[in-house]
Amino acid sequence: MLDRFVSYKTSPASWPGEPGAVIRRDVEGEVEMVNLAWGFEPQEPGGRPFTFIRSEGRRFGARRCLIPSSEFTVSNGRGKDRRKWRVTMPAAEFFYLAGIWRPASNGWPASYAILTIAANPDIEPYQERQGAVIRRGDRINWLDHLEPQENLLKPLPKGTFYLEQIEGPKVQPAFHF
Repeated sequence: MLDRFVSYKTSPASWPGEPGAVIRRDVEGEVEMVNLAWGFEPQEPGGRPFTFIRSEGRRFGARRCLIPSSEFTVSNGRGKDRRKWRVTMPAAEFFYLAGIWRPASNGWPASYAILTIAANPDIEPYQERQGAVIRRGDRINWLDHLEPQENLLKPLPKGTFYLEQIEGPKVQPAFHF
């Protein structure tokens, strides 16, 4: 159902402020894919946009969205010791990151932020938190509040992700196929 909205004319944002593809409900309740800026307006002029929002202790009752994805990155360390990993699912399975969006205001464009959760066991050795992954089968459950958010905004089981180091001094990932 939602797969027909995935288009190669849209793309994920690479940097805060860039447009990125999100799936949401429009004002008539229809599913749509639009490009929104990645990151909410900074609290202070010249500050960095809020690209990630911690999900714990919050309720997301309105303006939910999905960010189509086939991978994301995690990193740790600083300077010459900084390491970065590409995180994917088996067989390059597509998934979504849970997000929320805001309409344009005060000269800031319509935008979205990714919700974060505690890292799952595959990612935890490298980073404490991660974007909340919504599996394809749960996409409507997230958009339409059909499942309690606590059931969706939680770490997936060990063995869900494959990590491939893409930057920094090489180390062995915790999980291989």
